Amino acid sequence: MMYIYNDKLLADTRLIKNDSNIDCVVYHDAALYGAEPKEYSASDIAIAEFITNSLIEDGATLQMGIGQIPNAVLSGLKNHKDLGIHSEMFSDGVLDLIELGAVTGRMKTYDQGKLVCTFLVGSKKLYDFVDDNPAVDLRDVSYTNNPVLVGRNYKMTAINSAIEVDITGQVVSDSIGKRMYSGVGGQVCRPYALAAFYCYLRVLHHSLMLLSFARDGGDIFRWTF
Repeated sequence: MMYIYNDKLLADTRLIKNDSNIDCVVYHDAALYGAEPKEYSASDIAIAEFITNSLIEDGATLQMGIGQIPNAVLSGLKNHKDLGIHSEMFSDGVLDLIELGAVTGRMKTYDQGKLVCTFLVGSKKLYDFVDDNPAVDLRDVSYTNNPVLVGRNYKMTAINSAIEVDITGQVVSDSIGKRMYSGVGGQVCRPYALAAFYCYLRVLHHSLMLLSFARDGGDIFRWTF
């Protein structure tokens, strides 16, 4: 189990030393759930190249959703400078950017130099990186997904994947027909966050909803922003 820094008092070892604050301790020895990075499809790479070359600026603060396309976009940001992270979650895609110096958090409006999120899903390499790392700040979802707070970040850019998008721009990220596939996550509040951001700073920002699909044996990709 990793030791993670956050804004809650449970991170204070004084609470652990005081037995009155602990009702029950259950010991369990098992590997943490992990998700190893996968190969990107041709459409994933094509979308990522378009996004990274034209829509993400140096100094942007990024929010990433779960999925191959957001990770593919991150893989194309290795030559960017001073990117920041304020997201409901992040995964292995951020690690290479940190190692290369592309992610510094230096331009963030607040929490400068911090990787701010609510949860993590990834490989053992990711878990080893965040263990006892003061640069990683896990916060309550009421903080990471607060549209007013998120909207104050410099050049806030949201990168999320979608399952369906209709001709009016409505996005489905949680179901395929009547079958539930995933949760909507932080996407529910992101459009409000970016709207609030525009009101605060009047500078460029993007909300990107990305999807790819295959038809007649070939890759076809779509994006909306």
